[in-house]
Amino acid sequence: MKKSVLLVILVLSALTGCTDGQKEKTMVSSNETSSKQSAEKLNDAEKMETYDEIVKEAKKLNIEGNFKESELKLALIPVSVLGNKDYSTLKEAVENLSSSNNKGLQEQNEDKKTEQKANEAATVKAADTSSGFNGDLAKWANTYVFYYLQDGQKQSRLTITGNGGVTQNNYDGTQYFGTASITANSSSALSYNTDTMYPSRMPATKSINSNVKISIQWDNGGGSQVYYGYLSNSSRLILTDGISQNNGVHEVWVTY
Repeated sequence: MKKSVLLVILVLSALTGCTDGQKEKTMVSSNETSSKQSAEKLNDAEKMETYDEIVKEAKKLNIEGNFKESELKLALIPVSVLGNKDYSTLKEAVENLSSSNNKGLQEQNEDKKTEQKANEAATVKAADTSSGFNGDLAKWANTYVFYYLQDGQKQSRLTITGNGGVTQNNYDGTQYFGTASITANSSSALSYNTDTMYPSRMPATKSINSNVKISIQWDNGGGSQVYYGYLSNSSRLILTDGISQNNGVHEVWVTY
């Protein structure tokens, strides 16, 4: 009988010890889970604080007009984070700021294009002014055809642009380039009688009174040349170098 009672007591003690051990394990496991969850929450809070700071800095750059730098700052936030529904507020802030950056960049590009066009126009205007082909003298920036070819000559077409650029085309395919300037002038110079449109023989020469003087500096060491411009009886623009050659004139150019 005593043995039976002792056996029961031992069994109950063992069961009690086992239960207490399980309770301790359960409490430890629960504490570990709670600590892990707390750590994760703390980690998420730290991340959110970091992302908020990035957005804050990007917004400051946006306000200052540094849109490209603002976009680079926003790129520090991982795409995977923005795709997480827990960061929906962050995603909305990033998208709004990114949209503002893109709009700002487009406006800056348009402003640059406008400024570039304005600078180009100013450059052309300055060139036009310095060359003198403006106002009443602007019409002399024109295209001229060589009036009469003497033996050995090859001149075909002479083009003077408003900014003073000069191109001479020749029948042999060569071209000469230079820069011209113009001034009002009244001088006596030798020229042809240009009443005939396309003369087949050397025209008669005559003395004219010029309206303008055009000076050309040819590129690549081509030297300089002077033309005297005047209006013909038919109101065509005529350029002559006034140089006598073979009972004619060295160069006479006319507009058609």
